[in-house]
Amino acid sequence: GVECVLFNEEYMTCTWGSRETLTANYSLYYWYENRSPVVECKHYLQDRGISVGCRLNQSEIIQFQPFRVLVNASLGGRTLEIPSERMQLQDLVKPEAPVNLTIRNLSSNQLQLTWTSPYPKAQCLEHAVKYRSNKDTSWTEHQVKGDVFSLPSVDYEKYYTFYVRSKINSYCGSTQLWSEWSVPVVWGSNSTSKG
Repeated sequence: GVECVLFNEEYMTCTWGSRETLTANYSLYYWYENRSPVVECKHYLQDRGISVGCRLNQSEIIQFQPFRVLVNASLGGRTLEIPSERMQLQDLVKPEAPVNLTIRNLSSNQLQLTWTSPYPKAQCLEHAVKYRSNKDTSWTEHQVKGDVFSLPSVDYEKYYTFYVRSKINSYCGSTQLWSEWSVPVVWGSNSTSKG
């Protein structure tokens, strides 16, 4: 089948598994139901000289319209069609990872973590924060609605590492595509020995 992902609403890639038939000649056509003509991909993604995907620019992307693609694989004079399911592009958005992670000491033992998102519609995001101290063996993860996370009690003898990632919330689409984890931010006592 064909998998499409809309990156940060800036561009979209649609890729198909081409490992099995590296010799085929692929072409991708796409259209929006009820509204536009069928168009061939303008920007193919190549791997070792074989088209393995298509990149669509922002101007070619319409959300909340049923979207379809068709991939033709021609091999030795025969053409095979790789059909795809009907897609809704708002369900395929993968936001960029959060940036500018900042930690403030609120009170004696409370930390506040904030961040910003490069994604253009911040109100459409939900987030996950994961953290652990240098004494923890596993990560603790929390779902967060806004762009603030508070940790009520921290130990000044430890140091903590935090990561954040984002995905589109249920008001703006139905997706399971999380962003990559952010670059980590670290807080706490550097004098503590690691381990």
